[in-house]
Amino acid sequence: MGAGTVADCKVRGFLPYTLRFSVEVTALEPLSLLEVRSSGDLAGEGRVVLAPRGGGTAVTIPWDVRTTRTVVNLLGKAPFVKHLLEKNHGYVMGRVYRALRPRVERSESPA
Repeated sequence: MGAGTVADCKVRGFLPYTLRFSVEVTALEPLSLLEVRSSGDLAGEGRVVLAPRGGGTAVTIPWDVRTTRTVVNLLGKAPFVKHLLEKNHGYVMGRVYRALRPRVERSESPA
């Protein structure tokens, strides 16, 4: 993986729609930084920053994206729908966390 690598993604929560987007690596510093640009149903930029902390690693992920789907953006202005969209986002992020956590916490012997 390096700059220019692209991953095509599909994300679906409990609401009846799927977001399709591509994430392109724009910068990579192994073991410290990954920068990406998202396009498609989610457009924007993100970073993954790794830093040593107390015998482990702190991971910070600023992710600044917006949906490009007009219907989602319009409906999301209604308070009830906005609340549902926020719950759906929390649901998706919880699933991502539960999927990634065992991989991140897996202890591997140094080579």
